[in-house]
Amino acid sequence: MSSHLGNGSLATNSVARRSRSRKLLVRLLVMQPTLSLGLLASRLGVPKQALLAYERGLTLMPLDVQGRLSAFVLAHEPRLQRLAYRLRLQVEAARRYEAAEVVRHLTNPR
Repeated sequence: MSSHLGNGSLATNSVARRSRSRKLLVRLLVMQPTLSLGLLASRLGVPKQALLAYERGLTLMPLDVQGRLSAFVLAHEPRLQRLAYRLRLQVEAARRYEAAEVVRHLTNPR
């Protein structure tokens, strides 16, 4: 299967396939089979093709999209609340890390 959206490295694809965001997305689509991919893509603010790439594990979902996915799931699928909440916490931690709010040690603690 060839796609211009899946042009990341194999390592990136492996991370994308195992990601919590992909797991949540796939479970949401399984639990709500009538959910339109077009509607979900619109709610997440991404093109439908990007959503398909996230679902297939071809590309890693950006943090902003992960945040919107967790919010959508928390609002619309209570059976996935625990996983959606974990994703939200993961996104918040990643944002703190990117903003250099996480203290890192300069030396290896012993």
